[in-house]
Amino acid sequence: MRATLVAFIVLAMAAGARAGVYGIEIDGKKTWLTINTPAGWTESEREAPIDGLIWNFTPIDHKTNAFCELWLLDVSDKEYSTKKKLSRQVEDLARKMVTSLDPKLRMPDVKPFNCKQGFGFYYSLVDPSMAGKASQPGNPKQVTGGLIRLESGVVIEVRIASDGDKTEGYQQLLAMVEALQLKH
Repeated sequence: MRATLVAFIVLAMAAGARAGVYGIEIDGKKTWLTINTPAGWTESEREAPIDGLIWNFTPIDHKTNAFCELWLLDVSDKEYSTKKKLSRQVEDLARKMVTSLDPKLRMPDVKPFNCKQGFGFYYSLVDPSMAGKASQPGNPKQVTGGLIRLESGVVIEVRIASDGDKTEGYQQLLAMVEALQLKH
């Protein structure tokens, strides 16, 4: 897949949320990726160091201790063609993350995203040193990582850092990620 940013259009939506519509070219075909940025969040995009695009989402209110990064990956059509292959890849990502940490954490459960389009899986790790402590801006308690396959050759890597999956910031970012959509 060869993805290039063609255009950026911001559309106003209800309750202050914004739908960013990004024209991307995949194998010579124009496709539109819609990302519904929640109200109260800023979005920026840039080209990845190696093929692909990266979007960053940060809260306007600095009391919200969360952020998100989405990577449009350059993958072959068959790399993540089934739920089983994608789930296995997310398990591998989680395993690598766990083995890189000290102290070692237990292997997290891999769960499915509730995707509007395509399918995806994620894992979450909680920093044990942050358990029971007050929120510390810029130092989230939980990291969530995963992959979403929107269609053949279109995979988004998801990274969410937050103070936990019950927080408003996490829930807003999760809803945004699960609503990702492609149109031709």
